[in-house]
Amino acid sequence: GSLASALFATAGGIDSSLFQTWFEEWFGIAASSFVGRHFSFPPDLAVGLPSASPSPAQTPQLQEENSTVWCRLAAAVAAAAPPPMPPSMHTTTGTDTHEEGIVDSTSSRTVERPSKRKRSVVEDAATKAMQHAYLARIGLTEEQASVVLRGPSVESLRQIYLAHIVAVPFENMGQHEHKVGDTVPSCAIAPPTLNLHETLTKIVLKRRGGFCWELNFAFAWLLQSLGYQMRMGNAFVHTPVGPTPGHLCIFVEDLDPRGTLLVDPGFGDQPREPVPVSTKDGMEPVHDGMIGDAYKITKTDAFGPRWTLQLERRRAKATGTMLHDLFGQPPPPPEPVPFTPIYLFNDNDDLHFECEEFKEGLAFVLHKDSLFSQKRFAVKNTPDGHIVQSADYVKWVVHGVETKREELLTEDAYRASLVENFGINL
Repeated sequence: GSLASALFATAGGIDSSLFQTWFEEWFGIAASSFVGRHFSFPPDLAVGLPSASPSPAQTPQLQEENSTVWCRLAAAVAAAAPPPMPPSMHTTTGTDTHEEGIVDSTSSRTVERPSKRKRSVVEDAATKAMQHAYLARIGLTEEQASVVLRGPSVESLRQIYLAHIVAVPFENMGQHEHKVGDTVPSCAIAPPTLNLHETLTKIVLKRRGGFCWELNFAFAWLLQSLGYQMRMGNAFVHTPVGPTPGHLCIFVEDLDPRGTLLVDPGFGDQPREPVPVSTKDGMEPVHDGMIGDAYKITKTDAFGPRWTLQLERRRAKATGTMLHDLFGQPPPPPEPVPFTPIYLFNDNDDLHFECEEFKEGLAFVLHKDSLFSQKRFAVKNTPDGHIVQSADYVKWVVHGVETKREELLTEDAYRASLVENFGINL
């Protein structure tokens, strides 16, 4: 009854016959068996739910309204019952152990998984609501969403991955206090956490972005809720001072004939294609179809037994990288650009959301001396480059070349740019 009330209130009201039909088609059960004696429908209301996501024929305004209603709907359902974490994501306590009880403290880390249980009708409703809201959030059309919801495939994985990295910005606004402006209020610090429900609420329902922990946690939830076999792994990023903690990556299995795939929507300057985790002879580098960068996986034993592989990239263009803007790293050398290591990982990892390594990585990023704590920034990918907003400017980069820059000299200008260019409303 409370769930049905939440659905009705969020949608703004729908007539009973439409609600009965929609409810049965979406949740797979008769609405009367679920809400029959708990809810009545005012006869004069006839506002239907939107389609699962915007169709190509809709105007941008209608697309935004459509996505917003789905987000409101998911928020109401989640309030009645938060979307459950898939079995491998449930909280566990104690030592990180493999299902067979093997513990390896030096190379890869795995965690004991609880046994699967049948989800309740309300939990299924919450999951489906969040799935639809998520797919609408990343801009999938109704036809695209219906295909994705049928089940895992290489094509669907690539589609939702590319949609995600273009739609959801990489940003650290929650890590900073925002001063009052002439027309905008001050905003307190709201630091990122490892809480999955808070992360989904921020990214999907509040239409914000996030950094690696938030973006990859949310995407991992989406993948597993859609039936993908995936794992999460720790990663150390190569920097001028050496490999540093503070990142994680996602492995998707049993999908591609080339083997396990690495996807990483939370890196900010990520591969724009899933990358096969393979070091076999003859394995060709992966070229992204947006800006032409190439990626490959190589073996390494230079950093101890914890790290066995590293992701490497060869830039198509040697200028205008977001790392130069955000962290002061020097631009790459002139073309031709060689393959350069990006980060270290171990493809045997199968880490839990709240494992100690993730807690340590998040603490490193949130530390007052971290580069993430030094200044505000936001990055949003475009099909041919990216937009980056740093301390006092926003600029546009196309195929590695800066094409436009605007100074942001007031808090009002800074916040207006966040809304206009990144969809971030603090």
